Amino acid sequence: MEGLFVSNHPLIRHKVALLRDIQTEPKKFRGTIREIAILLAYEATSDLGLSPVTVTTPMGQADGTILAEKIGLVPILPAWVWWKASGK
Repeated sequence: MEGLFVSNHPLIRHKVALLRDIQTEPKKFRGTIREIAILLAYEATSDLGLSPVTVTTPMGQADGTILAEKIGLVPILPAWVWWKASGK
């Protein structure tokens, strides 16, 4: 499928296994979903453009970088994820 990215990162694979486990309680499930969203956002944003910037620190001027554009990330999860998280 074009445009589809499948993460094989060990931490994400570990978290997905926790989601699939029938013994994972709803509270733990919701927390794990949040953790996966953060990890996926990290991977998805690895090639964002950067712009140079100079900032003032307590020690003086320092060079740094900021994102070149503003972005928004919205996780989209299948219905079964919300059903499981609700504790039903």
